[in-house]
Amino acid sequence: MNIGIIGAGKVGVSIGFMMKRSGIAMRTISDVLDASLDTARTYLAEDVSYTKNNLDVVSACDVIAITTQDRIIRDVVREIDAGTGRLDGKIFFHTSGADPSSILKPLD
Repeated sequence: MNIGIIGAGKVGVSIGFMMKRSGIAMRTISDVLDASLDTARTYLAEDVSYTKNNLDVVSACDVIAITTQDRIIRDVVREIDAGTGRLDGKIFFHTSGADPSSILKPLD
């Protein structure tokens, strides 16, 4: 199972770090900011793929965590929905405490 993260902020990097520390394979992480990806590299090492393209994470991974700021999650969902083909077998979750899981409905 390949696991990826969209959003290399504190939450995304922390989740990735804990996965790797627990022996869970974290494959790809994306963010629009170079500085965030650079920070992620210091915690996740070089065996993880780093990208600015969220669709790279979706295509490479089976489980995708959306760990962006709450106000960005809907935009990410729209981007994935519009930019990918079939999403069969992929599992998406987000880490927002403010938004319901139903905002991921377009990715079902």
